[in-house]
Amino acid sequence: MNAEASSSDCPHRQQLEHTLLHCQTQSEILQATRDNYLSIIDEFKRDLEELTEQVEQQQRLQQSTHTSQSCPEPELHSVDHPRINCELEIQNEHLACQIQGLQNNLKDRDNQIDQLQSMIRSYSDFSENNRLKGEIHELKQKNCDLSRQVREMATLLNNREEQRVELCTEHGHLVTSFENQCQELKATNRRVQSLQSKLDQLEQLQDELRTERKMLREEVIALKEKEAVSAGRERALQDQQKNFHLEVEKQRQTISELHAQLRLEEARFHESQRQMDEVMKSVRQDMRASEAKHQQVVTRLKQQTEVNQQQDQIIGSFRKWKDAQVRADDAMRQCAKRAEEHIHMLLEENQALAEDYRNLFRDHTLLETEMYRVKQAVNYASSSSLACPPQTSGRRTNAEAGNDMDRRLQNLTSTSQRISNQNRTLNEQFCNPLSSRSPSGIGRPVAESTLRPKGSSDDLS
Repeated sequence: MNAEASSSDCPHRQQLEHTLLHCQTQSEILQATRDNYLSIIDEFKRDLEELTEQVEQQQRLQQSTHTSQSCPEPELHSVDHPRINCELEIQNEHLACQIQGLQNNLKDRDNQIDQLQSMIRSYSDFSENNRLKGEIHELKQKNCDLSRQVREMATLLNNREEQRVELCTEHGHLVTSFENQCQELKATNRRVQSLQSKLDQLEQLQDELRTERKMLREEVIALKEKEAVSAGRERALQDQQKNFHLEVEKQRQTISELHAQLRLEEARFHESQRQMDEVMKSVRQDMRASEAKHQQVVTRLKQQTEVNQQQDQIIGSFRKWKDAQVRADDAMRQCAKRAEEHIHMLLEENQALAEDYRNLFRDHTLLETEMYRVKQAVNYASSSSLACPPQTSGRRTNAEAGNDMDRRLQNLTSTSQRISNQNRTLNEQFCNPLSSRSPSGIGRPVAESTLRPKGSSDDLS
């Protein structure tokens, strides 16, 4: 019975397991996307480190070229100038190839970001929401059916309670009728006792009459003896004897009447006793029937109480299951909300990273233009050194150009350092559990850290 109750408590167990499995798959997919984002961010970080190393190498090469240009020996300068130009051209070509490769990597990253966005759009499909709404509607309908069944059970319980009250009233009526019959039986017993006392009195009267008859016989014998003695008194004795016989006949008639009355009383007593036996039998049968009915009523009450307890257990388990279902629905909604917020946060982070890489690409283009300007300046310096000796003003311009390049390279290093700090903060955020994220603070550090200073692009230009 408990197994049946447990199976009836969760009619939608398969659907709940299906939804839980779907939520687990969604969480695994989100975990995979997070790992993919982390791998992409690590690749971006490695690319930035390589870029900073290349910039530092370029800075060292420029410093070496400046030192070689500031050398006072014109002969050595004229001798090493073609070799330096060749090295610079080779390095510039190498840097151009590296920048082209970085541009291709950026395009690949943009394609990966587009694929991730399309995959995120596929996660927020409306068909899943419609299916969940349909399941919720079915659950509501089943809940209505169960509530209707509960109301029907309540009506059945009321009917059973009314039947129990009727049976109790019938039992009370039977008890009262039994008490009345017992009182009637007591009255009949009293009547029988009174008749028995009258019968005893008649028997005593009969005994007295017998004793009187014996005495009369003795007197008759005495009179006969006296008749033999006194013949003269025979007639008187005959008259007395006739009178005595008449009296005896009268006594016999009275005795016969008393015997007839006694027989009638005995017949009445036997009839009343037979009726009393029949009444007792009927009373015993009624008592047995009432006991059987009472036993049936008790068994029905026990069964009804057991059914009521089972129904209360079923209703309690259904309420527990309903509360668990409501909590599961709330947890699923919260999980879906957290997943949606996490997806929005990832989109914002992707946009921030794309903006950072656009800025980085712009910095690379600016660096390429600066390298081109440096190359032109080097070519111009070499041509001017061949034409005339270097002047102090030229040295000042070269120093200013070197300072400008140092400042720009410092800006690039600060930008790369800031991006690496951003990647570190992103890694720390992704290492934390998803439940510790607040909905209002998702994506805020990334959005604030991606704000570049206004003077960096102006300084580079």
